[in-house]
Amino acid sequence: MSNDAPAEPKKVQEVQQHQALDKPDLNSVRDTLVAGHGDDSYRQAFAGLSPDEAEKKVVKLGFPKSSDVANYNGSPESGKDCSEQFKGISEKQALADYTSTLRNAGFTKSEAEDLALKSMDRLKSIKAGGDDHLRGTPAEQLARINKAMCDILDKNGVKDGKLFDGQIDYSTIFGRKNTVKDLACRIADPPRFVVQGDHFSCVLESELKQKLEAGDVAEVAELTASVVNNGFAQVKQLDGKTRIVHVDSSSFKPDAESSLAFNPQYHGDKGKRGAAGHVWDALAGQTMADLKSERAGLPTSADGIGKASYVYMAAHSENYGVKTKTGEGLFKKSGNGYVFKEDNPGAALWDVAHLNKALGGHDGAVFVHQKLAGSDRPPAGKGFPPDLHITTFSGTDDLRNKLADFQGKTGQSAQICVDAPYLPGGGADGHGLHAMNISLNKDRTRSFRLDNNWPKDKDLDVVSDSAVDKATNPDKWISAGRPTADTIFRPGSGTNPNETAAEADKRRAEESKRKEIELEEERKRKEEQRKKEEKETAERLKKEEEQLAKVAKEQRDLYLKQLQLQKELDEKQYAERLVAHHITPMVTPV
Repeated sequence: MSNDAPAEPKKVQEVQQHQALDKPDLNSVRDTLVAGHGDDSYRQAFAGLSPDEAEKKVVKLGFPKSSDVANYNGSPESGKDCSEQFKGISEKQALADYTSTLRNAGFTKSEAEDLALKSMDRLKSIKAGGDDHLRGTPAEQLARINKAMCDILDKNGVKDGKLFDGQIDYSTIFGRKNTVKDLACRIADPPRFVVQGDHFSCVLESELKQKLEAGDVAEVAELTASVVNNGFAQVKQLDGKTRIVHVDSSSFKPDAESSLAFNPQYHGDKGKRGAAGHVWDALAGQTMADLKSERAGLPTSADGIGKASYVYMAAHSENYGVKTKTGEGLFKKSGNGYVFKEDNPGAALWDVAHLNKALGGHDGAVFVHQKLAGSDRPPAGKGFPPDLHITTFSGTDDLRNKLADFQGKTGQSAQICVDAPYLPGGGADGHGLHAMNISLNKDRTRSFRLDNNWPKDKDLDVVSDSAVDKATNPDKWISAGRPTADTIFRPGSGTNPNETAAEADKRRAEESKRKEIELEEERKRKEEQRKKEEKETAERLKKEEEQLAKVAKEQRDLYLKQLQLQKELDEKQYAERLVAHHITPMVTPV
């Protein structure tokens, strides 16, 4: 072990919270820092300091004053649940509180009551499927959901138009009500309202659908509240490992879909992504971006979005210099700026699996045909956790058995990888990897159900084995350029079931044009960067030449001075020799 001094704690963005301590206690502050990271380097960094000395060090390190540091463990807005606060709450009280909050969000009395009852009934149904299928009681879950929604509506932690991490708060009261409405509907009916809209976020929404189906449903609400109030959230794996993920606040700034008043006749299974889905995509997409950084040993967003090596924008990609069709963009830091990488989250197969794990997904929650995956373990040398695992299947019988086991243990559907053009209704031409949710129906044959994260009419409630095999088995994908485990999930060269052939042609033409524009923008950016670097190089060389000239002059002056001194010395020595020559003959030998 190294004998070096302990590393200084990271910036406080990782631990900042809303609720200031009434009576600041630096011991509590340091303990909070330690608890938040599971690392005693924080305690060591403050060891032996008096409260006043610790306070000064806190401020010097870039932390807020102790009066601004909050109790991290008690704030649901930070991605932490508040289970203890609602331990033992009655169903009646939870329903009453939740109904009131839904009314405050803008639902009518009858809508609020109906939605609250549906949510409670669904939570009770999850619990009935297995005690470990739902964390806590249904009433406790609903109370936590309600608290998170209240935090969203009350803008807890937002001050002077800024989120807790200092970013601009783009959420209006109208927008926050929209977020709560969409979130409430997603919780009450995930199959109907968890959709990706006109975005390339199938892997993100598919993961969300899993989380809302069973497990810790309330965590989704708490993470949503954390992002819209703090600008960051703490995501947690099942093994307890946590990550702080900051999100660019303009990434979840309302777009063309989420800015409209929430409407079940427009959002949800009518095809468009609501405000809560927008926030989720921003968080999940940035989490995936951070995982890319983490695997490469690069800085993540943990210390602030400006520190992130990769940034995902769920909307408003133009803020990073490239306007895409969907508003999405994945960017990588380069020098003092960012370069455009993808118009989507940039998810290949193992990115999807790693994200699922990071967000608390169960082991093997991602299902992939073994001929596409190759192995159920990640490729070596790419930074993936060695214990990361997907579920591979050899055919539909194998899939059915493994899916039944997964559903029985978790109460959730599985994320599954398909080639979208080979789904029923697709053109069976070209390719385009797509993430869906697959589950087993409770009929006699245990038929498959595919939930597409597209409009309701694109879901497949009863799917034959042959149709599932065609969509998942690479041997059935006859077009050239067959996808691999490294292929990015996004619409590609094929015609998808949610578009006509004409629409697919139009999309491909638009994408081709977009690609040309992006390439031109990238060329211009590189040219500007080249000119900038040339200018900087010229200025640097000029300064170096000036410095060299200065040094050369100083050396010449020194040399001339040395010559002058040598000349003077020579003249002095010559004079001394002359004097000695004249004096010597006059000396009479004894």
